[in-house]
Amino acid sequence: MYSLSICYCLLQLRCLPLQKNQLRMLLIYVRFLWFASLLGFIATLGLVNVYLPSHIIFTMENVLEFGYAIPRNTFTYSVLAFTIFVNGSLLAFGNLFRYLPKRYIVVPEKQQWLATIDNHKRLATTFKHWTKGVITCFNLFIILFVVSVYSMYNNVKASTSWGFLFVGCLLVMWLVYYPIVFKTTVKEEN
Repeated sequence: MYSLSICYCLLQLRCLPLQKNQLRMLLIYVRFLWFASLLGFIATLGLVNVYLPSHIIFTMENVLEFGYAIPRNTFTYSVLAFTIFVNGSLLAFGNLFRYLPKRYIVVPEKQQWLATIDNHKRLATTFKHWTKGVITCFNLFIILFVVSVYSMYNNVKASTSWGFLFVGCLLVMWLVYYPIVFKTTVKEEN
């Protein structure tokens, strides 16, 4: 029941009266969804790697008259390396947020967040979980990209355009949620 109320609250953007335990549950769900999206990416990439042809040809119809062919393993390992780099960079940024100088921290109610050490630790933890939500959207985008490459070569009618639209809307909602979560969380103490 908690998850339904939190999802309804997010969709209606009426999150200002979130209770302390509801926010914690949302952040726990985000951490789970990040891990699930990472496992889903690895599974999708492994499965697609098996069924792709030995060379993948990318063409730019309006720019070049010929295509660029890369081996299947190069494509797979390039996508894997790029995803690991982005996930690692954003996770490191989320974990190192606590050590940023105070002038570089941009959050609503900044003075209240930085007033005590406990509030600063809660800010870092909340930002780390929020960053995992952004990474989840990125992982979903990469999964859709890999599936669209797979569908080009295997005559599968996988319409990923709705998926890209959904993930884009999800990312916009998550970015809009940034000031809401930080205003809500700091008001819990008061």
